[in-house]
Amino acid sequence: MEICEAGSSSWRSAARPLFNENSYINCVCRSLIKHLQQMSVFKPAFHAVQFSTIVRTVFTFNDYIDDTAISKLEKERPIRGLTNTYRALDFVLKEHLNNTSNGATEEATKVLVLITDGDPSDTDRRYGAIEKYDSMNIIRFVIGVGRVDVTRLRIIASEPKDENTFYIENYDGLTGVLENLQNKIV
Repeated sequence: MEICEAGSSSWRSAARPLFNENSYINCVCRSLIKHLQQMSVFKPAFHAVQFSTIVRTVFTFNDYIDDTAISKLEKERPIRGLTNTYRALDFVLKEHLNNTSNGATEEATKVLVLITDGDPSDTDRRYGAIEKYDSMNIIRFVIGVGRVDVTRLRIIASEPKDENTFYIENYDGLTGVLENLQNKIV
């Protein structure tokens, strides 16, 4: 199993005081890594990207397997700008989930965990990302934080959309959602 965490670092999340130390992406990734390492049935590969106006790799599947993910995560700094969600989905698909040079494997079950505190600034017309993810059976969980339009985020989630879309008021609620996701993924 290969899991991608895509986290927005738009103006709202980047403005959080603790984000200056990269705590948002750091905490989310560390928590996901901790939960993944506790899975006894299989050991999934994991990678992370952050996005706003642009999309940037935090670490790849290879980095996760080589135990360099945490050091790369600690060096990562937030990007500021819009929340180009569909650009990020396209990037994740091309650069990670389908890219064997970054450690992806064709036969693996693919999972995307998208975490955002901003509504998409772009549309899917240019990318056709949702259709591509559906055709490849990529499982998508979407977590909206704070002032987001959950109905817009629900479009991104896999079926059953109501069970794969989550809303939390602030980032403190991530722990419960991640535990719930761990149970769904296993």
